[in-house]
Amino acid sequence: MSIARAGLAALLAFAAGSAWSATTDELETKLKELSVQVQQLKSEAAKHEAADDPTHNRFSWLSIGGDFRVRHDVLRGHSVDYVRFDPVPPTFTPVAADSVGNDSLFTVQTSLSLKARVAEGVLLKTKLAMNKVYGMAEGGAFNGRFFADRFNSGDVFDGTVGKVPGDASVVVEQAYADWSNIGGQPIWLSAGRRPSTGGVPTNLRKNDDHEGVSGVNGLLVDYVFDGFSFGYAPDIAALPGFATKLCYGRAFSKGFQSTQAVDPLKNTDMLGLVLIPLENDSTRVDIQFQHAFDLMDTIPGPNVSANLGDMEEIAAGAVHTMGALRVFGYGALSRSFPNGKTNPFGGGLLYNAGAGQAPTSKQGWAVYTGLRYDLEKTGTKLGAEYNTGSKHWLTFTPAADDVWTSKLGTRGNVYEAYIIQDVNRHAIAPKGKMFFRLGWQYYDFRWTNSNNWVGGTQPVNNLSLPEFFTPLDRAYDVYTTFEVHF
Repeated sequence: MSIARAGLAALLAFAAGSAWSATTDELETKLKELSVQVQQLKSEAAKHEAADDPTHNRFSWLSIGGDFRVRHDVLRGHSVDYVRFDPVPPTFTPVAADSVGNDSLFTVQTSLSLKARVAEGVLLKTKLAMNKVYGMAEGGAFNGRFFADRFNSGDVFDGTVGKVPGDASVVVEQAYADWSNIGGQPIWLSAGRRPSTGGVPTNLRKNDDHEGVSGVNGLLVDYVFDGFSFGYAPDIAALPGFATKLCYGRAFSKGFQSTQAVDPLKNTDMLGLVLIPLENDSTRVDIQFQHAFDLMDTIPGPNVSANLGDMEEIAAGAVHTMGALRVFGYGALSRSFPNGKTNPFGGGLLYNAGAGQAPTSKQGWAVYTGLRYDLEKTGTKLGAEYNTGSKHWLTFTPAADDVWTSKLGTRGNVYEAYIIQDVNRHAIAPKGKMFFRLGWQYYDFRWTNSNNWVGGTQPVNNLSLPEFFTPLDRAYDVYTTFEVHF
């Protein structure tokens, strides 16, 4: 290699080394600057997360919701000739057919829900509620001597407080904790005062969204149970939305009993199994079976004197959406298992011992169907429903918001039509909405003693035995509501 070429190579090597050195220095400077910026960002984030930073949402783990409703009802009913039985003292009084009603019944209902995300997979929910009649500090104007679930006896079902009008007290309607993803599996456990009201498909006429697998079958249960549920929701490709859960609830607690008692009271417990084989954007299918053990002979409380036997029901059906139209259909069966015991006046489980009726098992059935058509452009929703129950049909829905009696426990036919009109305002609250609802219900009673498991039943228009409750053969209710949800 010549001296000239060697000098040129040395010069190029020196230039390249200088350039590399300069590039490395610049990179080191940039990295130092980025490191300082990252530390500054971390410091700002830490300040923002600090509890004393006013711009930090320290309650992001807590959500608040609720609802408010004012309702007006116009009611008419028609009774038939019957002999009235009063147990204390035992008297039998002939009563002529009559028309009864209320031209203006106002009620106001409100609730406040608090949901706390306590830890990963742990949720605590509490719902406080109040429901009262306008102008009264108790529910006498709402109740009457027509049906067991609306009887003005001064006592109330534990599972209906806050759901049917009473006094102006604020009560705990729900209080439960959910523990999900147990062991990293799609398993959950829930315990406390349960969300067991307003179940599918009754939510449609109430303009409510159903609560997934946390709810119940509305044809079988509308009652605030204290209990537990244990669920499993595996991911099955062929069955989207599949879930199942085992539920337990206590309807009556016996309290202290003498260990020497010959026939001590027992707790009244409910055990249920819910199966949702399919739920997607258009279709929900659900099946529910439940068995009640040792039914009490009256409203839970100090007047319970006997356990009358067991009762079981099963219901299955589906809700299907086709564009703006939603349709549903459900069928159910019930069966009683009397143990031969009665209340002090001879009333057994679906039979009347005082009238010579034997404690035999009774079977009942019910059908519930309906539709709702949503006009998205105007925010109008049109709905119609029909349900029918047989002579010995029995369900457990005393917390329903129907005034005469829970329509789904009617032994006969019930027709209902309604219009919901949403007020289209931009929602600020996560679930914010406001709407009006106008509805009409018509009851066609075929047998007496709807929604009651104590005592027998007979055809309304062919009575041969005395009745404690005034038997109605038909009734209607025109209702209007103004509601706000958030």
